[in-house]
Amino acid sequence: MPSFLVIGGSRGIGLALVEELLKDPSNFIVATARDLKRSPGLQSLTSTYPEARLAVLLLDLASKESIEKAGEQAATLLPNGLDFLIHNSAIIFDRDLDQLEEELRINTIAPIRAVRTFLPLIRKSKAQDRKIVFISSGLASIENGHFWTGLSEGYSISKAGLNMVVRKWGVALKLEGINTMALQPGYVDTDMGQGLSAWIQEHAAWVPMMSPNECAVQCLNVVKEAKLEDAVAFYGFDGTRVPW
Repeated sequence: MPSFLVIGGSRGIGLALVEELLKDPSNFIVATARDLKRSPGLQSLTSTYPEARLAVLLLDLASKESIEKAGEQAATLLPNGLDFLIHNSAIIFDRDLDQLEEELRINTIAPIRAVRTFLPLIRKSKAQDRKIVFISSGLASIENGHFWTGLSEGYSISKAGLNMVVRKWGVALKLEGINTMALQPGYVDTDMGQGLSAWIQEHAAWVPMMSPNECAVQCLNVVKEAKLEDAVAFYGFDGTRVPW
């Protein structure tokens, strides 16, 4: 039974990823949420699917202790190791330097701590196909940065930092047979996506907005098709390569 850990699976893209993964009866999914009471969608899934298919861990990326505790609980849930780790969680503020500091802490530093915590489980897995997927952003592309000037500058910086983590770690993990990638999910109808809509309608009205479910289907297809020999790559939701 392939195992998946979705960090940030309580709403938006993360919840859609969990829902889509559950459609395959052979998958076991562990989803994390900061507060399950604030995620009616995830609560509904836990009442629909048995614990043998879906488990939920409380994980607050702002807390080192919370990440460590989730790692201990995941080790119990996944005695044979973890096959796929999808790090989806992120925040966006973009109003002042103090909030930029928080974006860097949650979007760049916390993923490092989280993957360090769960990496032993990925190494323990005997699956031939093991992957670490970081949900990034098109705003992280340094080459394309000039086009998106004025849009979520702090978020862009934090995600560009995350992409560097992917490039650095991915080379080393490839030698262990672990495929590490960054994945740009596109412009999605979530709380975060709606916050970008005014700028996009004014400057890039040609960019289509997807539903979270549409995004999840396409992103998971990219994850499925990605080959270890192509690591380390920055993929778009449609499988194209995004320039770093």
